[in-house]
Parts: sequence; C-alpha cells; structure tokens
Amino acid sequence: MGQVRRLAAGIRACYAAEGVALPSLRLIDHQHNTTFRATFPDGSRRFVRVSRGEDRTAAAVASEVAWIEALAVADFPVARPFRWSDGSLVRFIPAGALGLPADAEPRMVSQFRWVTGRGSNRPPARHWAAIGHVMARLQTYTMEHPQLGPDRWQVDAMVPNQGDTEQGLRAVEEVHGVVGRRLAESVGREYLAARPSLGPVIPLHGDLHQHNVLFDRDQMTVVDFDDCGYGIPIFDLAVPIREIRENRIEGAEAALVDGYRQVRDLPAGYPDALPLVLRLRTAQLLMWVCSERGHPGFASWWRTYADLWLGHLRDGI
Repeated sequence: MGQVRRLAAGIRACYAAEGVALPSLRLIDHQHNTTFRATFPDGSRRFVRVSRGEDRTAAAVASEVAWIEALAVADFPVARPFRWSDGSLVRFIPAGALGLPADAEPRMVSQFRWVTGRGSNRPPARHWAAIGHVMARLQTYTMEHPQLGPDRWQVDAMVPNQGDTEQGLRAVEEVHGVVGRRLAESVGREYLAARPSLGPVIPLHGDLHQHNVLFDRDQMTVVDFDDCGYGIPIFDLAVPIREIRENRIEGAEAALVDGYRQVRDLPAGYPDALPLVLRLRTAQLLMWVCSERGHPGFASWWRTYADLWLGHLRDGI
C-alpha cells in the first residue's frame, strides 16, 4: 500500500496549498483510479479522485469534470465538482512525489460533493426505471448541449480506458492466445460494419449501470463518469442490459427500457442490433481487464472475469 500512502500525501499537499489541513483522508478504492473520502476541519466531506496519467490526458480529465459541472448546473442528479482556489478543476501530484521517474505523467486530482447513498447489485425495478429515465434525459440533453470536450474515448475504439484497440487486442492475446484475439477482432469488425445504421454519435456516460448509481431511498445520484465519451445511443442501454442479463436480474430490463421510453423513443437499432452491441461491450470489458491485469487492485479477480467474458464471446452471448 505504499503507492496509496504516497497518493494520500500528495492529496494532503494539494489541500495544504489551499490552506487546508485535512483531519481525515480515508481510502475508498484503489483500482484504475484511486478514490478517497476527505474530511475537512468543519466536518464536511468531499469525494476525491486521483486519475492516472498513462491513459487519461489532463485535457480529457478536465473535460469530464467540466461536463459533470455543467450537468449539475442543469439540475441532473450528479455530484457537483469543486474547483480549486485558482479556478481549475484538476490539480496535479508530480510524479517525483510518488516515487515515479521524474518524467512520468503526474497524477490528476479532482474533488466532488460527498453524496450519501449506496449502490446495489440487484436494485428494485423502480430504481432500474429511474436509471433508464436519467439515461434518456442525459442523451436528450447532450444532443442539444454537446458540452463534453473532444479529448474523450470513442466507443468505436473498443477499449474504454486506453482508446488503443491494438494494445487491448495484444493484451487479450497474451492471456487467451490467438483464438481470444480473433474473437474480439471479429466482434469489432461486425460492429463497425453495422455502425452507420445505428444512429448518430453523441456524448454518453458510457458506464451507466447499477454500480455507478447511488440511491438514498429513492433519491438517485449518477457517479463515475470516468468512461464518458462518444458513441451511439444504443450503447448506453447495452451497458446495463449486459449487467442485467449476466446477473439474471428478473424484471430489470423491462423496467430500464420503460424508464427510458418515458423520455425518448428507443435508439436506432433497438432491439435488432442489441445482441451485437452487447457482444461489443463484452469484448471491451475483456480487453480492459486483460490490459489492467498488472494493477494490484485487479490481482484477486481479473482472471475470473477474463475467462468468463471470453466464454461469453465464444458462446455468442
């Protein structure tokens, strides 16, 4: 946990530069990003996220946080970001302070309103309907107000974090051999051939499933915009539907779709192209977990899911 301690020290230094000594900084998660709960001298709390520079540029992170701020202003149920005293949305922890080579990418620190509530593996139907409803609202809003910047990943690139399809395919090949790579490649080719008939590319949350929504009773907050980017509207629906089907959550898919349809018509290609977009999502997850397998936070579980998702691709699920 030496890396976590160094990140915590870097966050404390960011706040010290603001004239704030944090009484408490508690680790929440250490995987792709590292997140903390910061407690301030007056007892208030903030959610603090440290983003890696290897696969997120400063412009990409700033674009994401600025978009969340705009959504908060537009009264979407999101955790509004706090700006630093200089007006910026992102502060940097120099690589040298983390024991990394001096020329390595710095870590990027952003801060958000602390939200009460919790996620659930199997939310009730009314919560799935709420997820579908806010997803459709987001899509309608972003088509009219495309405020997300250009430095974000594209669904067409297949790999959510790196945006480097070849790197992701190599990682799958290292884990599952040529057969695994060919399965992922074939899904990508099939999707790209169908893409022109699947509607416009718009800004998407990109990862709006049950684990990225917090509920306090029926009060909802959408979190984790880390994978926001550009894609076809049906992809946004495919993300939670894949979770629903994999976990066999009865009644959830119908509730999600009903909530979506309260706001807008179902996207182009739904339902005929949905099986293909579901396989695309599975291929993305496979490439992601194989690419991230060296991270300590993935060590206990990455292989289980790499095997599971390869099986889904092989079986056409």
